[in-house]
Amino acid sequence: MNELKRIFDQKTIFFLIILMIINAGLFMMSFSAEKDITLTGKELESYIDGYHEFLKMTKENSNNMSMLNMYREGFVADNIRKTARAYSGLENITVSAGENRGIVLFLEYKLTDVIIIAFLMIISIRFLQERKKGIVNLIRSTVKGRGELYFCRVLILLFSSIVLGLAMYGVNFIVMMISFGQTDVSRMIQSLPEFMQCHYAITIFEYILISLALKIFACFLLGLMFYTVISILETGIAYTVSAIYIIAEFLCYNLIIPVSSFNFFKYINIVSIINCEYFLSVCQNINIFGKAVPALSCNIFFIVVTLFFIIICGFFIHDKMYIRHKGFFKSISGKLSSIAEKSAFQRTLRGWESYKLLVKQGGLIFLMVAFFLALSSSIKYDYIYKINFHEQKWYEKFEGVITEETLISSEKILENLEDRIEAYQEKIENLMSQEEYNQNTLSHYIQYLSETTEERDALLPVLENIRDGYEYTKRTGNVINLIQPYSYDLLLNKDKQTQNRASLYILIGIAAVVSGVFAYEGQNNMNNTLKSSRRGRRLLTFIKTSVVCEVSVCICIFIHLIQFVQIGNFMEYNNPDVPVQSLMFMRDFELYISIREFLILLFGVRAVFACVIGCACALISRFSTDTATATVVSLFIFAVPSVFSEIIPGEYFVSCVYLLSGEIIM
Repeated sequence: MNELKRIFDQKTIFFLIILMIINAGLFMMSFSAEKDITLTGKELESYIDGYHEFLKMTKENSNNMSMLNMYREGFVADNIRKTARAYSGLENITVSAGENRGIVLFLEYKLTDVIIIAFLMIISIRFLQERKKGIVNLIRSTVKGRGELYFCRVLILLFSSIVLGLAMYGVNFIVMMISFGQTDVSRMIQSLPEFMQCHYAITIFEYILISLALKIFACFLLGLMFYTVISILETGIAYTVSAIYIIAEFLCYNLIIPVSSFNFFKYINIVSIINCEYFLSVCQNINIFGKAVPALSCNIFFIVVTLFFIIICGFFIHDKMYIRHKGFFKSISGKLSSIAEKSAFQRTLRGWESYKLLVKQGGLIFLMVAFFLALSSSIKYDYIYKINFHEQKWYEKFEGVITEETLISSEKILENLEDRIEAYQEKIENLMSQEEYNQNTLSHYIQYLSETTEERDALLPVLENIRDGYEYTKRTGNVINLIQPYSYDLLLNKDKQTQNRASLYILIGIAAVVSGVFAYEGQNNMNNTLKSSRRGRRLLTFIKTSVVCEVSVCICIFIHLIQFVQIGNFMEYNNPDVPVQSLMFMRDFELYISIREFLILLFGVRAVFACVIGCACALISRFSTDTATATVVSLFIFAVPSVFSEIIPGEYFVSCVYLLSGEIIM
């Protein structure tokens, strides 16, 4: 109990509350109206009506394959039989339509898992305070020794995993209910099109409970692994080993194809368990000595066996080996550090500060996590930005410099279209007033009226753009062009959720990476030594600040480029050399520059504010006792108000997300 109170002090609880607020804010920012989340309307109804036909076809395909000679024995035959048996149990279930968007977002949202793992890593680091204070041997020599303390810490990690998992996902569930209304979670999970291949006859709520339990124990397993590694290795090497392990698991999960003979490493995998939807929502069997064993059973067995093995190894390390000054693991850690130092080139002061920031304090890991989270969040759903092709045709027709001739020509075409609409309406009325009329002729007139009306409606926004552009030219004397605005409208105007979410990722990444830049010397009792050096603190402060600015700019530019590249792949950025005022929503922008120059300016402003925020986080670390405290304070000062500004309309002026998105210049 005393150890639990020590770990969960006011600072830890405060940090937990901050993480819950940030998690809720990021989850809300995933509700993008411009992205295709799931089937709705008639498409959803069509899926519901055809679900049992899908089951029938699955069963028939299994029967047909089992009749082939090449599939009558071995793993493939067993896999076919068990797949058919699994889906046969779904014949009597009832699938029904409902509000699915919130549930799909809730089940496919991954950042919460990363937050839980990060919090468990912080707790693991806090377990080792006696190592920093040099009282390991004193604690080892007490009556209860290290063994009982180790098991207490394992229980604290388990308790933290369960409480944090329930709290974080509970907040997500509440946000989902508020945002999308009361969602019926008593429906079968197959009611969601994304989970049509799930072979378990369970409800949505039961599916959530099963997936949440797997995620919690997977996060607990990762936290316990990290605690074991950091207990026996030097901090920088522990970060490196942990990063290599996670990257290896991630690559196995993503690169190994399901039918590969090595699919065991794809499914029996920590990343696979955290992304448990992959084998819960699809019937996946693993080849175990020629037998098809369900992936869920294999993963449960993997979790239990791995936890048992790590706990036993951890007990042996802490209770039996921790007292040794030159134990086996400590010797390995020392040799690895020695080899790394000898093989490394002679670092400059800037190189050493970069090394401390990115390697010794795990900054590179936080940078990678922030980038890949932003990447996965951005490309999770495809854009559904709809373009009116009739409107696009008018843009192509009048494309070029907006002049008085362009305005007159477009207005004449509008008048002509309205005259044609009026003429077709008269013909239809005259034809229908007759007692006998040709039905085919009436159908043709109605079709012509509909097509002409559609062309007229498509011309109206283009004409409005031309009129507004001509008025701008008359008012300012600046020549502008009429261009297709779709890609720029999506990048700068429509898809604000992706832009804000990326900015919040940048803010969290900066806080996590640079918050310890000045705290590093403080927590290692080196401040007075540095102050007494010949060059003092000025040069070192300048170098640290420049490294902070470089890291902040890199993370800002690369994360914001994700959205830019994704939209560019979705639709072309046309005519980047025309004035930015050619975009109707940018007519109030004061600088008369090209779209290309505006984008450079936008990314430059984002980079400047990233530097400012990075320097502010570094300044906070100067007055903090350790890295964790600096990170907590930075997140509280910069991230929490930004999240609240997204919830409370009109409060953007307190938002660092607003600054990092570059909205201040628009």
